[in-house]
Amino acid sequence: MVKAQGITIPMKPGVSKLLDEASYRLIMSLFEIDPHNEKILVRKTGLAVNELRRRFRELKRRGYLRVYAVVSHRRLGLRRFHVFLEASYVRFDLMSKILTKPIYWRTMARCYGDFNGYYCLYLCPNDQVSLLESLLKKLVEYGIIRRYKLIEMLDSWFCKPSLEYYDFSRGKWRLSLRDWITTIDAEESQMPSMLRETPPREEFDVVDLYMLEKLEADGAKPIFELARSMGISASKAYYHYSNHLIGRKLILQYKPIVYTFNVNVSYYIIVFMKAKSRAILAKILNSLRGRPFVKALSRSPSGNWCAVLMYIPRHALISLYRVLSKLVYEGYVSEYTMGILDNRARLTQSLEYPKLYLEDIGAWKPVVWYDEELMEKVAEQVSRVRSLEQSFSSASIYYQP
Repeated sequence: MVKAQGITIPMKPGVSKLLDEASYRLIMSLFEIDPHNEKILVRKTGLAVNELRRRFRELKRRGYLRVYAVVSHRRLGLRRFHVFLEASYVRFDLMSKILTKPIYWRTMARCYGDFNGYYCLYLCPNDQVSLLESLLKKLVEYGIIRRYKLIEMLDSWFCKPSLEYYDFSRGKWRLSLRDWITTIDAEESQMPSMLRETPPREEFDVVDLYMLEKLEADGAKPIFELARSMGISASKAYYHYSNHLIGRKLILQYKPIVYTFNVNVSYYIIVFMKAKSRAILAKILNSLRGRPFVKALSRSPSGNWCAVLMYIPRHALISLYRVLSKLVYEGYVSEYTMGILDNRARLTQSLEYPKLYLEDIGAWKPVVWYDEELMEKVAEQVSRVRSLEQSFSSASIYYQP
């Protein structure tokens, strides 16, 4: 039950906002309810229509409400590949030129942890997977990276934090990392409903793709504005939205941006875990739902891998390592890979779906995945830096004060 004093939510560095009960209910309801469906929002929040619209506008104007559509890339025929690359000698600007050369990238960031180097997420057409693998092999061949790990995952599901973990007396969320592992055995061995199926490819057209591109950037954008920008009637836009984007689940859900811990001292961390069995995988995923340190969950199309996007305060990193080690020790997980994403060196983009889709042949546009001339230049710089480091290391051995 939400108490009268409301919920304190960190909004951005140095700024926290005490939300009243109604505003908090409105923001959190967007994890489950389409922001364009006012009738259900009114029923869920208990607000009158005019009050709902006023709060929505005010929260958005002040920057307290940002909501984005979560697109089902699998249903568009795009496969999600997460890549970790170990590269110590390559500057961010040079590596970004290589990794963002193929225009099917979604996120690229410097990362630390099991792979000190870079993390990248690609949305790869099925007929271009071999080209992604060729890019990674070329990077190893040229000596730009030492090693890499490529993991395919299904669409992510973004989780709503449960008030069960909110301490009203202190006005803070409880991390509950240590409690998490003790609850796994009691969870159901059936996969969570939102992660149960492997989505098939669906039918779509350029109008659908245009709307997806815009709603992925701003989920609260009115449908009639999208219709006007496309030069089509509002009724046609609403038809595509309700029958294609929602009816065919091209949009999985909407995600409001909610920070549960201090923005100045918290990290985004992505953890990949391989469970010992399918039943244990389901238990782990069920046990993570609603916890304030969990942002998103996904699983592999085959095998027992899952991916967990976490938001963890800096002081809890050691506790996280201990919990993951305990999962291995107690037989829940056979292996894991963890990467701490550096928000200061991070790039994100939304794909320009209409430009990349060739509607006349029903396929995604083939692109160039790597530039060998660029790789040669970067490899030369890496070699020079490595030689300099070795020279300094040798000199320090013989230095006499």
